[in-house]
Amino acid sequence: MSDSVRGIDEAEINGEVYYRNSILLLSLIDNVDIITYSIDDSPGQNDGIVNTFTFTREQADKQFGEDVRHYAIDETSLRQLIDRLDSLSYSETSKSP
Repeated sequence: MSDSVRGIDEAEINGEVYYRNSILLLSLIDNVDIITYSIDDSPGQNDGIVNTFTFTREQADKQFGEDVRHYAIDETSLRQLIDRLDSLSYSETSKSP
């Protein structure tokens, strides 16, 4: 990651985009329980800081109050999940451990 990378904004750095993508992946991939992202800053810029975000199936299920895998049964259910993710604010998603 560097200042020249386009499309990186504050929401992405604080984990919001990764959280939403993780829920989507956890709904689609039955045998995944943990997703971890590591974003390395370029050496020499910001001292090579590594931002790491880890999300679990347990977090996703707790956030939605149900097993998120059922959203992958058909296109309509998947659209419902995406719409639900779009309606969440990051402060709501960050309440989960």
